[in-house]
Formats: sequence, C-alpha cells, structure tokens
Amino acid sequence: MTQTFRRWIGALLLAGAALAIVGPATAEERFDGVTIRVATWGGSWRDRIHELIGTELERRGAKVEYVVANALENFNKLIAARDSKPPFDVMEFQSDLWKPLLESGFLMKLTNADIPNAPTHDSVAVSTWTLEEGIVYNTEKFKENGLPAPQRYSDLLDPKLANRVAWPDISYGPYALIGLSTEFGGSELDVDPGLARLKQAALPYFYRSSVELSTKFASGDVWVAPWHAGWAVRVKRAGLPVAMVFPQVKDRHGVIASGMIGIVKDTEVEKAAAFWINRYLSPEVQLAFCSANGIAPVNPHALETMRGDPLLSSLMLLSPADIAKAYAVDWNRIDLADIVDKWNRTTAK
Repeated sequence: MTQTFRRWIGALLLAGAALAIVGPATAEERFDGVTIRVATWGGSWRDRIHELIGTELERRGAKVEYVVANALENFNKLIAARDSKPPFDVMEFQSDLWKPLLESGFLMKLTNADIPNAPTHDSVAVSTWTLEEGIVYNTEKFKENGLPAPQRYSDLLDPKLANRVAWPDISYGPYALIGLSTEFGGSELDVDPGLARLKQAALPYFYRSSVELSTKFASGDVWVAPWHAGWAVRVKRAGLPVAMVFPQVKDRHGVIASGMIGIVKDTEVEKAAAFWINRYLSPEVQLAFCSANGIAPVNPHALETMRGDPLLSSLMLLSPADIAKAYAVDWNRIDLADIVDKWNRTTAK
C-alpha cells in the first residue's frame, strides 16, 4: 500500500470514529452468510477497492470474491452463462460497454431508494468516476532524443518512435482509435481512417494490460502510448518521468469515458450488491479511491479536494469546466461489435 493511500485510509478511520461518537445510534445492516462476487479490474485497483469497500462488507459478515478481468472479458462471461447462474453479482465497466450491456438485458433495474448516494442514474447502472484518456510519454526519453512532446494521436506514428510506441488493443477500449480516426475525417461511427493508419504504421505492440505496459515504461522499452491519466499518476508516483497530453479530438481535447457499475440480473444477493454500490459513491470512498487511482470522482466535493494535490493537478482534468471540454463519445450510436470485428481483421498477423 502506498504512503499516499495509507494517509487516505487514516483519514477515513478518523472520520468514521468521529461519526461513531456524534452520530445517532442506528442498527447496522448485516450480511452474515452472504457471498458477493464482484467483477472488476485487477492489480492495485482490486486491492484498493477491497480495502475501501470489500473490508466493510466483510466486517458486516459477508464474504467477498472478485472476478478479475477487463470489462469486455467479463461481459463475455455473462454471455457464456446466459440462462444459468450469473458468474458474478456486481459488475464494473466503462461507458463503451453500456449499450451492449443494456441491449443484452444482463443488468437489473436500480432505484434511488436502493442507492441513496447516487444523485441521478439511469435504469440499470450508475456512474462512479470519469476516466481521462490521452497520451502518456517519457519526458526524459523525448528530451534525450530531441523529440517534441506529442500533440496528436498521429504523432505516435512518426518513424522516429518506431519500436518505442505501445498502442491499446481493442479490448482496452476504442478511445485512441476514435481519436486517431477523427484526425483523418472519421469519427466513432467511422473508424476506418484510423485503422488504415495503424495498418500502414505496422506497430509492433498492442497492449492488453496496463500493468504490463507500466513495466515496459519502467524498463524504457516503451516511451509513449495512448493511456489514461490514472496510470500516468501511478507511474509518476513510482518515480518515472512522465507527462500527460490531452490531444485534440475534433474541437475538444482528450477523450473521457464514464466508469459505471450495475447489479447483475438474477443475483441472489441484491441487498449486498446495492450496499456495495452505495458505499462506492460515498464522499469518503470517492475521494480516497479516485485520488489513489488518478480518476475524476463524480462526487463534486471529492473532485474539488483533489485539485489541491499538485501531482494530480499536473496530470489530470480536475474541474467540471475542463472535463466538459474533453471529447465524450456517444456510445449509444456505436456498434461496438462491428468495431471489434474490424479491429481483429485489420490487426490479424
């Protein structure tokens, strides 16, 4: 656990102690004998979410299990388990999977009574944070080699960066592909221009794991990649000399995606699942979790507090106005399956 994260945990414990002293005596909700399965990402993400949410459910008697994979892989697990017991009860995902999940009918309807910490939400999912996509680059490597800081996604296709670029596989999400496509007349509805440029560039490495990519940044094998600000925060805290650029996408800068969470239909632990989501959206968890992971919280007070951190403010968009200036993909219009199919056909060796 990092020193920064320990400070957040300490603050939460003090806040909890204060509430225990001055708050009204209420019966604590218990989950004795309940096992809740949470589909989420791995590594430090899973560790922090367990520290802030999972341990609270365990303290109330529940057992918490994690199904660790990227969201597309977990979506495929739901498809494989259709008409049988679902493989998990709660699922984290990003807005690129919102439409497929909605149309597939895998998530149950939520109400504000179940999740009072959610100010607004749609019928089957709530937003938890904002992911800020852009370009992360090693400032020392660029300076040593006389390279200007990248400003657009197409800058990463420069032959001078040959074998030092990592591009995200489609399982990571099509954000960079959409951004690249807009530079050549395309959009989220037409990614063919971006695919053509990638095929022409013949990049050697498409990453599927941010943990793996962070290792390649640390070794110097990779100097630059389309990546999100959360990982820029994490690797800079680890001592790597990186900077974040939010490239121009049409008349915007950077690409944003919403983190979302929902309860899987036919779960047998609906109350525990609702408790999980409600705690996720509490101000104290939003601040601790989003600060540690370099993502923008949906809670406005947590967002305002994060602006006071110099490292976070140097790498992230941390005001509602700046976030509003980023490119928000209209996922309702996208046929993600078609994009994945085109990607597979274009990048197949």
